[in-house]
Amino acid sequence: MRTGNLARSGSPTFMKDVFDWLPYHWPEKLKKKYEKKFRENGFKNTTFISGMTDKDLQAIGINNDVHRDILMKKIKKLTEFELPGDVPDNCREWLYSIELDQYIKNFENYGIYSKNDMASLRSMDITKLLKDLKITKMAHINRISNAIARMRSPDESDRRIIKVKAIINKEVKTRVMQQDDGRTREFTFWDTLRRECLDPDIALFSSDGDLRGKLVELRNMWLGVLLIINVLWITIVVSLTYIPELRLWDANPLSLLSLLVFGLLQFIQFLAMLYHRLRTMLHYIARLPYPFKVNAIKCTGSSKAEIKIEHKGN
Repeated sequence: MRTGNLARSGSPTFMKDVFDWLPYHWPEKLKKKYEKKFRENGFKNTTFISGMTDKDLQAIGINNDVHRDILMKKIKKLTEFELPGDVPDNCREWLYSIELDQYIKNFENYGIYSKNDMASLRSMDITKLLKDLKITKMAHINRISNAIARMRSPDESDRRIIKVKAIINKEVKTRVMQQDDGRTREFTFWDTLRRECLDPDIALFSSDGDLRGKLVELRNMWLGVLLIINVLWITIVVSLTYIPELRLWDANPLSLLSLLVFGLLQFIQFLAMLYHRLRTMLHYIARLPYPFKVNAIKCTGSSKAEIKIEHKGN
């Protein structure tokens, strides 16, 4: 398997060659067919494939809907390549950091060498620049365009992040646990946890799509119901206003109904206020000091308890 570790990127990113990344159960002929399409457009490994969209797959010539759907599910599992955000010291270093060092000669022949030359890239027409540099592969165009857009001078916070990442990359060795590591029980535990809780395939056959469809239907139904209610309400208001035979006590029935409802609400509010005042008074009375002092002697056996009540004023 053609796998490796991209030590030159901002963080350790494990990559797979495009042929090894394609579904293993696909026929060899189909895998080679799609490998050619990916490579012709610069998607040689998973660091370039990550972040691709369905439109990108169509653009490179993958027109089979089923195959695109399978590939998109695999793409969503990939970790996106982390582009550097700081301005590098020179063009050569920058191209190495974004895994496009094959274009070093193109940039240098165009006159882009130093940090100052790199800074001027942000104000240039990227489409024209890439055309002049003879960079035509989709993956490389996307990588360079995104890298230029992210390029900026780091502030204090960015410098701290870069420093910490450098320490981590230097001191911490990333190790991928495999089933044959001799730590079978630990591998089984983490693999089971991943499959049960974190595996994106869990949602492949879930009813999320059906649920979204039902929610859309429910929304549309209630919008229709509210529209009908509003039309009926306007019709009733107009009818009661302009047809004298429908008036009650020489007044609009809706106005009388509104007064009745408003009066009922005011009456309920008045009762609630009385209840609240009564409860407040009871709480206040309960907190008043008791006017008598009671001294009690606990009885033991058959003897009687002696209780003495004295007024606190005495």
